[in-house]
Amino acid sequence: MWDGANDPVGAVVDESQAPAFIRPTKPLSVPLEWDGREGHWGCLDEMFASIAEGRAAETDCHDNIKSVAMVFGAIESAKSGRKVML
Repeated sequence: MWDGANDPVGAVVDESQAPAFIRPTKPLSVPLEWDGREGHWGCLDEMFASIAEGRAAETDCHDNIKSVAMVFGAIESAKSGRKVML
């Protein structure tokens, strides 16, 4: 997480702990240095690097359909006053 002003912080699931409804986490080290470009040029650099490295780009959109489903589900729920299963 990054608020735009302070150093970024992160956490990952602590696999050494027993699974639970809310999984325990441990701090994640986040590098504080950035030497890449920003804005659209940075996004293009990342896209081309992901192609060259054979991996998904950071801005990969394959799971965005889930976000859209949540938005439409929330709208339907607000209109109907019912829980909407996604």
